[in-house]
Amino acid sequence: MDTDDVCYTHHPDVRWRELGPRVVVLHQRRGTYYTLNELGAFLWKSVNGRTRLGLILEKIVERYEVDPDTARSDLLETLQDLVREGLIIDIED
Repeated sequence: MDTDDVCYTHHPDVRWRELGPRVVVLHQRRGTYYTLNELGAFLWKSVNGRTRLGLILEKIVERYEVDPDTARSDLLETLQDLVREGLIIDIED
């Protein structure tokens, strides 16, 4: 499957809140808090189980005026970190 077609969603053990431009995420089972900056918050809110990765990438490039290759690399790295921390999971269509 092409990575542009992948969708992610929040892990069921995770709760979150917006605090201004940031998002605070709590992994309830682990008792660990995470604070996401503005870009991380944008990504977090885009990871909704319905929005394809390709569309998220397009929005990041447009909104933050970043090079598409750099944005893709950073996006994939950040998603891997979120998966590794148990905050998001990939879903199959």
